Amino acid sequence: MLRRLINKFKNNLDPSNLQLLAHSKNFISANVVSQGLALLTVPLFTRLLTTEQYGIFSIYSTIVSIFSIIMLLSITVGISRYFYEEKKDFKELLSTNIIFWALLNIIFLIIFYIFRIPISKGFNIDTDIFYIAIVVSALSGAIRLYLSYLQYNRLSRKYSRFDIIKNISKIALSVVFVLVMIENKHLSKIYSQLIIVIIFSIYSLYKLIGHSKLNFKLNHILYTLKISLPIIPHSLSAIILTSFDRLIINDLNGASDAGLYSFAYTVGLIMGIVVSGINKSWVPMFYSNLNKNDFESINSLAKKTSKYVYFTAICLILASKEIAMVLADEKYHSAFSIIPIIILSYVCVYLYNIYTNYSFYRKKTILISINTIIAGFINIGLNYMFIPKYGYQAAAYTTLFSYFILFLLHYLNVKYIIKEKPMIPLMTVISPIILVFFGTGIFYLSDFFIDKYLISLLIKITYIAVSFFIYFVNKKIRFFNFFNSE
Repeated sequence: MLRRLINKFKNNLDPSNLQLLAHSKNFISANVVSQGLALLTVPLFTRLLTTEQYGIFSIYSTIVSIFSIIMLLSITVGISRYFYEEKKDFKELLSTNIIFWALLNIIFLIIFYIFRIPISKGFNIDTDIFYIAIVVSALSGAIRLYLSYLQYNRLSRKYSRFDIIKNISKIALSVVFVLVMIENKHLSKIYSQLIIVIIFSIYSLYKLIGHSKLNFKLNHILYTLKISLPIIPHSLSAIILTSFDRLIINDLNGASDAGLYSFAYTVGLIMGIVVSGINKSWVPMFYSNLNKNDFESINSLAKKTSKYVYFTAICLILASKEIAMVLADEKYHSAFSIIPIIILSYVCVYLYNIYTNYSFYRKKTILISINTIIAGFINIGLNYMFIPKYGYQAAAYTTLFSYFILFLLHYLNVKYIIKEKPMIPLMTVISPIILVFFGTGIFYLSDFFIDKYLISLLIKITYIAVSFFIYFVNKKIRFFNFFNSE
C-alpha cells in the first residue's frame, strides 16, 4: 500500500519526504511482516499454552533482552557513529569490533555457565532455559551488528528481506514444534529461536567479514567503547521500562499473571512496530540534515511524521478490544483493558526518540543513560508499590508514567544541558497528540459504559474518520498535499 501511494504521489513529494516514506516502508514492512506473523500465531499459542506457560516464555524473552545488551555492550552505536564521520578506515574499525565482540562473548559464555544455577534461581526460571537464553543473547549480537550495518548504510530493502526471512523461519519452526511436542509446549518457541539464531548469526558474521578489512587496533575499540559504554545503562534501563515489570509480576503474582500482562503487551507491540520502523528511517535522515544544518527539513519531517504516529495510535486504541478477542483464547480476555495504556507508552517512546537522537549525534550518551536510569528506578519503585495493591494491570500505568518522565527528561536535556539551537519545537510534535487522548477516552467510554456493541463500534469508526480528516484532509487539502505546506 505504501509503495503504491509513493509511486502515485512521488511527483508531489520533496526528496526528503520521499526518502522517509521509502525507507519507512521497508523498515515497517519488515516489522509488520515479522511481528504480524507472530501475532497471527498468538491464537494458536494462547489456545495451546496455559497462561503460566505463556508467562515462562515471556520471562525467557526478558532474560534474552537483558543479556543481549550486556553481551554486545551496545557497540553498534559506536560503529554507526564512526560511519557518519565518513573516515576512510571504517572497514578496519568494523573488523576490530567484530573480533572484540567474539572474544568478549566467549568469556561471557564461560562465566555465565559457571554461575548459571544461582543466577537462574534469581530469575525464578529453570536453569537449562536460562542458559539457552544466554546462548541466544550471545549469538544475537552478530545479527544485530549486521542489521545495524544495513541500517546506517540505508540498505533498508536488504534489512527488510533479512529480518523477514529470519522471523518467518523462527515462527514456522515454533509452530511445527508446538504441534509436535506433547509436554512442555512453551519450549517450542525457545528451541526454535535457538536454532534460527545459530543459523542467521553464522550468515551475519559471513556478510560482515566480507564488508570489513581484517585489522585489530586498540584505538578503534576505545573509540567505540567511549560512545557505547555509557549507552549500556540506558539500554538496560529501557529493558526495565519495557520488560522488567514482567519479572516483578512473576515474582509477586506468579507466571500466570505475567502471561496475561505479556499478552496485552504483545497486542500493544503493534504500535511499537510502527514507532521502531519510523525511527529507523528517521535517524539517517536526521543525522544527514544536521550535518547540513538543514533545520527546516528536520522540523517539517517531525511535524508530518507525528501525524502518522498519532493516527496509527488512535486506530489501534479504538480497535484494541477486537484485536484481543480475535487473537486470544477467552482466558486471556481480562487483559484487554490495559492495551490502550500500553499503546500510549509507545507514543511516549516515539516522543523521547525524537529528542534522544540529538544526544546521540552530539555524543552526549552519558546524559541519555542518566535519564533512562532515573525513569527505570521510578518504574521499579512504582511497580513494587502498586502491583501488590492493584494487580498486574498497574504495571501498564506505571510504565506509561515512566515513559512520560523519560520523554520530559530527554527534552529538558536537549534544551537546557546540550542547549541545541535550533531544535524541534515541543509544540510541533505535541499539539496533534490531543486527538489521541480523546480517542483513549472514547475507547473506555464506548467499551465500558455503552451496552450496545454496534453503537460502540459506530462511535469508534466515526472518531477514526474524523481524526483522519483533521490530520490529513483539513481545510479540504487533498491527502498527502500537506507534505508541500506547513
